[in-house]
Amino acid sequence: MSASNNMSNDQVDDQKKDTSEKEQSASVKKYACFVAGEPPTKELIKNYGDYGDMLINFLKEDEKNEEWLRFDVRKDEFPTESQLKEISGIAITGSASDAHSNEPWVGLSNTTI
Repeated sequence: MSASNNMSNDQVDDQKKDTSEKEQSASVKKYACFVAGEPPTKELIKNYGDYGDMLINFLKEDEKNEEWLRFDVRKDEFPTESQLKEISGIAITGSASDAHSNEPWVGLSNTTI
């Protein structure tokens, strides 16, 4: 085989690899977890993590190719517009606040959803 054929085969292999990586990343479902509260005791946090950890661990399916993005909405952390376009769903943790609260993060959460 000539060097040009080997190079061509290498290029084909690289294209297959690139295509496979793109297909894998395209098949990743992204979800957002809006952390809106925290457990009432430090012992719960120590044993199970915060509400975001608990909710993600409860909902995440290990055999599925998914990625969870965490946003602490109480600290004005929200997904960007480009992230929102990629997100398949949003899960919101429990909170002491309700959907009609005057806290700024509540209004921003409602707007984002």
